[in-house]
Amino acid sequence: MGTNGNGRWADITVECESNHRREASTADDAVDVEHFHRCSGGSIWHDGGAPCTGFPMMALRPFLVVLWPALLVGCDGKSDTGRSNLSTDADGDGFPDGTDCDDAEPAVHPDAVVVCDGIDNDCDALVDDEDDSLDMDTAQVFHADGDGDGFGDPAAAVSACSQPSGAVEDGTDCDDADPAVNPGAVEICDELDVDEDCSGVSDDADDGVDPSSASSWYADADGDGFGDAAAVSTSCDPGPDQVADATDCDDGDENIHPDATEVCDDLDVDEDCSGAADDADPGVDASSRGTWHTDADGDGFGDPATSTSSCDAPSGAVADGTDCEDGDPAVHPAATEICDALDVDEDCSGAADDADPGVDAGTQTATRPDADGDGFGDASASDTLYCDLPSGTVVDATDCDDTDAAVHPEATEVCDALDVDEDCSGAADDADPGVDAGTQTATRP
Repeated sequence: MGTNGNGRWADITVECESNHRREASTADDAVDVEHFHRCSGGSIWHDGGAPCTGFPMMALRPFLVVLWPALLVGCDGKSDTGRSNLSTDADGDGFPDGTDCDDAEPAVHPDAVVVCDGIDNDCDALVDDEDDSLDMDTAQVFHADGDGDGFGDPAAAVSACSQPSGAVEDGTDCDDADPAVNPGAVEICDELDVDEDCSGVSDDADDGVDPSSASSWYADADGDGFGDAAAVSTSCDPGPDQVADATDCDDGDENIHPDATEVCDDLDVDEDCSGAADDADPGVDASSRGTWHTDADGDGFGDPATSTSSCDAPSGAVADGTDCEDGDPAVHPAATEICDALDVDEDCSGAADDADPGVDAGTQTATRPDADGDGFGDASASDTLYCDLPSGTVVDATDCDDTDAAVHPEATEVCDALDVDEDCSGAADDADPGVDAGTQTATRP
């Protein structure tokens, strides 16, 4: 009866309904009995806190033998056949099975520390997270996973025994609002330089960036916004002087690129990178074309009546369009005006022969006035050059008196009272050996 089955004394507790100590006694002596606890080595100590005295248990055995029947009697005087008021502390945690919710587990009793283990440690009918007295040092740290990607927000940590809804153990998500951003994501190139894999760097700065997401960039040496297809590199973002375009056909000239306007030029440059230049390019700027004129006589001057527009001169055409007679190579603006019977305007000045002040004087004729109309010009007048003789002028300049039609080199010298030199020989009458003898008077010595 006083052992715990292995030959040792068990704890004995007597509880009274009045919660007062019950005094168990014999006729000769009385002993206050509350709670006797076996000490190591067989000694005991009182429940009131008295230490083990080292007093041998065997020394108390005679007293216990005397007291035991009284201890088995309840407060109401009943025997132990109905010992509802007799409790034990099987797990030795200091709490009898009446207050200990698990008397087989010494770590479970009303004063126990509540830890995360799925057990009601302190016997308050609350387990783990339900119990406000939970020792948080035993809890696990979880993190809110707002975007549901399986990675938690390190700034939103919560300690709990069981994983809360919407939380995960991981706390490495660098953007918990975007399910595409987490340490398990693949870093890709993007315009916002998002750090998808939470490595601390993004895009080109991340060695793990997906190369398939990178773009090709081309050198734009002339800064016209169009790149050289032969100078390419691959990355997320362009480097200095790089563009996404690769259609510049001359990256050394900012005026040559696909958005440029094709214009006519002597070198046949393909300004708009269309693959064709000047007349071969249907998009050439019409205002840059030249107007060409047929030069049928090959004198370098074109017929203004025939023209065509193009960058380069067609065969047999010239830029000039001032030839007034494209059938005669001697007639053109650079020719010299000369006197001719047909009054041809050789220099295309719009005037011919005497009407052209630029007429070649070497082709004109010197003339003199013929006032008396005898066909002989005034010898005393100056020469006047003409292609065509004006009225009242003659080529001759031998008339010694242009006021008398009877006086001229072809007149007959006759005797007259005024000694007129009718034939303009310089001698008159008798002084002129050619005097008409019929007009002389016969005389005798």
